[in-house]
Amino acid sequence: MTAKPLANRPLLRPAEVLETIPGMVVTQHSGDGKANQYFLRGFNLDHGSDFATHLMGMPVNMVSHAHGQGYMDLNFLIPELIGGVKYRKGVYAAEDGNFATTGSARIDYLRQLDNSFVDIGLGQNNYRRVLAAGGHEFKGFNLLGALEVSGNDGPWDQPENLTKYNGVLRLTSGTAANGFSLTGMAYQADWTATEHVPERAITSGEIGRYGALSPNDGGKTHRYSLAGDWAQTTTTGARKANLYVIDYGLNLFSAPPATSAVRKATSTNKPTSARSGAARPARAGSSGQTGKTPKSPPACSCATTGSARSGCTPPKTVAGPAPCVKTGSRKAQSPR
Repeated sequence: MTAKPLANRPLLRPAEVLETIPGMVVTQHSGDGKANQYFLRGFNLDHGSDFATHLMGMPVNMVSHAHGQGYMDLNFLIPELIGGVKYRKGVYAAEDGNFATTGSARIDYLRQLDNSFVDIGLGQNNYRRVLAAGGHEFKGFNLLGALEVSGNDGPWDQPENLTKYNGVLRLTSGTAANGFSLTGMAYQADWTATEHVPERAITSGEIGRYGALSPNDGGKTHRYSLAGDWAQTTTTGARKANLYVIDYGLNLFSAPPATSAVRKATSTNKPTSARSGAARPARAGSSGQTGKTPKSPPACSCATTGSARSGCTPPKTVAGPAPCVKTGSRKAQSPR
């Protein structure tokens, strides 16, 4: 895939350049600063764990990552600078490394810009983006630079407040087959996320379709890199060397929606079912409070193993705080 078809393709997210690969679907959850969710040929690739991607020889998949081995964050891409995408679909190939279970992609940036430009974009939901890029040639060397600043609130009731800064500086000489390049990149972003929520929280009217249960979800991320490559091709063979150093970090705050709903209901002294994510009166024989609604929250919290229900089941004949009851069934039976 070359730069020309990419220039005519509308993109909502940088990683959507991979949708030029037949069968690839790129979506998003937990905010635009988090790695995308990828699907290929019926496979759920999660955040890229089973699809190996390289940018100018640098691996994008993280070998060790708290959110999943192979985590592939492509939000630092600047689509206007992409010179080509080479992809392969199929089973493991040694040249692509451990994460090429379903395929791989190799992305290269342009070695020079024909014309400098400034691109300003405005859209719905407070979307804004400014990209300035330019290049200069001097005695066989090409210098390319780009700076991107963007933000977006998304369609959510709780604004996403995405703030993104991205920069690239690239020095090249010759071609990809006979030449060298030195590339420095810097990217950082922070955002507020609207996480997945229980369906009952929406159908009950507690929140709207684009509502959130936790106001503190979101994160901060950064990626700084320096890469150099050299290549030489002759009639007898080819040589290539690549060196890179990458500093990547992700601070992700993500509270389980059911837990958020339980805390909210508990603070109002109402019996709660964590499975539904909404406050409702408890019934005898269920995992919630039995009998009448107490004047104060339960003295303990009982979690039922194997299900999402929680609550405290006090014995009918025992005075004072009730012991916690844990069970592996869907309902916690009241002690008799």
